[in-house]
Amino acid sequence: MPKKPTGVRKRGNTWQYYFDKASIDGKRQTEYKSGFKTQKEAETARAEAIAKYNNGGFVPLNNDISFADFSKIFVKELSENRYTLATITSYKAALNACLIPELGGYKLININRSIVNQFVNKLHNRGLSKSTIRLYICVGSKCFEVAKQHKIAVDNPFKGVTAPDNSLVNKGRPHQAYSDDYINQLLSAYKGDKLEAVLMIGYYAGLRISETCALTWDDIDFENKIMTVNKQMEHNEQLKTFYFAPPKYNSVRQIEIPTILCDFLFDLKQAQTKAQKYKLNPDRSIAEGNDFSFILTNWHGKIVCKRYVITRIRQLKKKGYPAFKPHDLRHTHCTKLIDSGINMQYVQQRLGHKSLKVTLDIYTHLTATRRKTEASKLDSAFSGMTSF
Repeated sequence: MPKKPTGVRKRGNTWQYYFDKASIDGKRQTEYKSGFKTQKEAETARAEAIAKYNNGGFVPLNNDISFADFSKIFVKELSENRYTLATITSYKAALNACLIPELGGYKLININRSIVNQFVNKLHNRGLSKSTIRLYICVGSKCFEVAKQHKIAVDNPFKGVTAPDNSLVNKGRPHQAYSDDYINQLLSAYKGDKLEAVLMIGYYAGLRISETCALTWDDIDFENKIMTVNKQMEHNEQLKTFYFAPPKYNSVRQIEIPTILCDFLFDLKQAQTKAQKYKLNPDRSIAEGNDFSFILTNWHGKIVCKRYVITRIRQLKKKGYPAFKPHDLRHTHCTKLIDSGINMQYVQQRLGHKSLKVTLDIYTHLTATRRKTEASKLDSAFSGMTSF
């Protein structure tokens, strides 16, 4: 007579596993799970469930696991811990582009600070930007924090590692605050273009470009001159489409907007309403994927995304238009507010910064850059004087 299986049983056409957990108030507690096609599947799942239960919720892993194999578990846990799709996509890209090719063959437990330093120096010598190296360090560090939870790593060799700070890894132009003259030049050059709204909202409201692209007319209270920022537009690389998520740091907020921006948006809405009335499809319906409820659209209602904004800026730059970075408009807005004596905490809340320190750091950096620029004019200012 065949031996009766332990901890599994057949229920109808499928198999179920069960095992006892710690009792509560003297009462027996049992874990059940059904739906397995075969007895073997149920037994394997039961063994894994028991191991996970005995290990505080984590599946015990082989200490010989490679960094490449563990990265798959890391990405899976990101999804389970409700990270945004944008964050998961960014982390997967960092793993696939650099971390796995460089470190994937190592056993996870054998990666130490020396190996990590060599890895960072290699990226530095390759000429990668400081921000890119920081991203790789950040993802590697988070990966090891998860490994520590699984008890297959004792230390995090990425912790405390910083990107080298010199000209080789700072090739890109840092963010800057534009002068009033340059802002006027931009507004004049882009008047009537779809990018005019990007300029106006970035300069007068200080929104991130992802927040600007997600604005709808329902977010504007024209009577009280209030703008509600409750979402941002994100791009799904795999599906080649966009979706909406809460603002960065979940910084949902209502901000006051100046009269000049309120009037501009009112006129834009009127023009958009007129376009909606006269420029629809022949069947008088809006094309699929078009939505006149968004502020940034073309005249046929197609939503304008961040990628379009960046591409159009580059196209117009080739035609002689003055260039700008949308995020520099945000920094300019920040600087204008603080220069005007507006409370720093109000500025932080208005911009949706994670902390007051972020606001202070940005302002300190931008004003230092501005002082350096002005100081460079001193020699020419006194060039006509004769030394005595």
